[in-house]
Amino acid sequence: MKGVIQCPAGESVRQGEKRFPLGLVSWAFASILLLACATPAIPAAARENPPDIAYQVAFEGVDNATLQGLLEGVSNAKALEDRPPSSRMVLENRVRDDLPKLLQALHSRSYYGARLKSRIDTETAPWKVAYEVDAGPPYLVKEVDISLDDARKALPPADEKAPSSPRPKVRIKPLKVVGARDTVSLPSPEEIGLVVGRAGESRLILDAQETLLDRLKNEGYPFPRMADRKVLVDHSDRSMRIAFRVDPGPEAPFGATTFQGLEQTKEEFLWKKIPWEEGDPFDARLLKKANQNLVETGLFTTVRVSAGESLDGEGRVPMLVELVERKRRTIKVGAGYKTDEGVGGKVSWENRNLLGGGEKLQVEAVVSQIQYSGESTFTKPYFLRDDQRLRLEARVAEDRPDGFTSQNLSGQGSLERDVTDRLTLGLGSGFKVSKVDQMGEKNDFILVGVQGRMRWDTSDDLFDPHRGGRLNLQLTPTYDLLSSESNYVKTFMSYSRYFGLMKRPDVVLAGRVGLGSITGIARDDVPADERFYAGGGGSIRGFGYQLAGELDENDDPVGGRSLLEMSLETRFKLTESLGMVVFLDGGSAFEAAYPDPGQEDLLWGTGLGFRYFSPIGPFRVDVGVPINKRSGVDNSFQFYMSVGQAF
Repeated sequence: MKGVIQCPAGESVRQGEKRFPLGLVSWAFASILLLACATPAIPAAARENPPDIAYQVAFEGVDNATLQGLLEGVSNAKALEDRPPSSRMVLENRVRDDLPKLLQALHSRSYYGARLKSRIDTETAPWKVAYEVDAGPPYLVKEVDISLDDARKALPPADEKAPSSPRPKVRIKPLKVVGARDTVSLPSPEEIGLVVGRAGESRLILDAQETLLDRLKNEGYPFPRMADRKVLVDHSDRSMRIAFRVDPGPEAPFGATTFQGLEQTKEEFLWKKIPWEEGDPFDARLLKKANQNLVETGLFTTVRVSAGESLDGEGRVPMLVELVERKRRTIKVGAGYKTDEGVGGKVSWENRNLLGGGEKLQVEAVVSQIQYSGESTFTKPYFLRDDQRLRLEARVAEDRPDGFTSQNLSGQGSLERDVTDRLTLGLGSGFKVSKVDQMGEKNDFILVGVQGRMRWDTSDDLFDPHRGGRLNLQLTPTYDLLSSESNYVKTFMSYSRYFGLMKRPDVVLAGRVGLGSITGIARDDVPADERFYAGGGGSIRGFGYQLAGELDENDDPVGGRSLLEMSLETRFKLTESLGMVVFLDGGSAFEAAYPDPGQEDLLWGTGLGFRYFSPIGPFRVDVGVPINKRSGVDNSFQFYMSVGQAF
């Protein structure tokens, strides 16, 4: 567009009291018109905000799922896929910023020769951001040098070429400590997790450094430090040379131990939980052991065991134990439901520190359709010996299962001794006075007996084990003061085993077998409330409580002199708080003194379980179905709710 504006020369325009040359005004107006005409018209859609650019990130050339996950985890472009950029320039900046981080991630997995390229494909919808990854082979550890801070350097300076060697070498120099032990051998590379000939991932190198320092802390050196760490990469043969130069610091023993935060707990009780004495060589592992011992008492909400940051005036390490005590008393109320036992409730009271020395008193009342009971237990640790406990128990109850009714009073005193961390032995004696009614026949009993117990536990968790096993054995000779015909020996053994099959997802295979036997007496002479019974949520699921065995004409359980129980579970942990179980149970109670599956059929049940992992342990819901269902006796399914795994 062209335009001409003409104005007579010399004329002027009046505005108020001021006069402006008319030629100047005309020139400005013409300039504005020409600028407007020369600027192209902008479409309305373009004048609006441009649309965001949707894209997807792909890693090409990566066939390792673990490596793929690592690269995706460090990629900013991948993390921001759901936040599309407003322009290509913003997207290019994301990709450009990613490249050094991705290369560093590849180096951390020992791919020091890796190459990276990136491209943005705009012909697809959404756009494609592709990282072309050529990881190459991982670089392998060729040499490891572990030395002292004042020792000769094991590796050449970084600007020198490392000499090639026909064989891998590992050099370990003795640790010299002036004024203490003459020499202390440093750990080998294998002992700290570095193996010559394997990939030298950054994580392994850092872990090896911590392991090396921990090793020194466990051998009397409380303040070691890493003076230098070098990793020399040789691209010519794709190898790595690693050097650690460590300063062990002074060798020192344990010094005085101070407790802070005690209110009601006696300090002399806590000394039993401290695994060192003043003057013993420093060992950092004992700090963890002390922390565990104090936590296991259940008396504290906070436990912190720490070493001082410097030596005291005598060259020893002062120790500090900081504690916050829990409330000593707890009241618990619980309820449950089982189709074979009905609704039940429980109320308990506990004092975990009755006399200030870890003494525990528990009182519990249970009310259900098959039981009314009250019982109490008192436990005193360190009774006569540091590895021994006194346990006193009393119970009064009316038990009313389908097979009998028993009104009874019982009590027992026993000593338990921890032979090892895994093995516990117990010996005690007790009594039971009972009035038993079975099938219309009433009998009175006054039983006294001696019980020996053994518990061997290698499992890794009390409530939800993933590996290890548990063996329990009880042997109880029993005498009836009212009749010599009721004397017998009762034995029971159970063994559980746990196998962690997978970690992600968390899968555990668990198995259990239980065996029981009563000898020296006929079955009908054994008090009905002392016989073995099978069936129920803690026995053979799918069958009613105590119904997995011989029944009388009213389909009530008779019980037996022997017992066989078998269980197999596959436990799946779906999330941190939810899981499920598939189980198979089998067994029965037998009239004979020893289980004889050949003479009597075993009963089998199967089903599904659901678990909620609460802070106090797994909450269990199981639904069991009898496989060999007995017509007119067994229901189509049984439903169980309780706390804790089945075994």
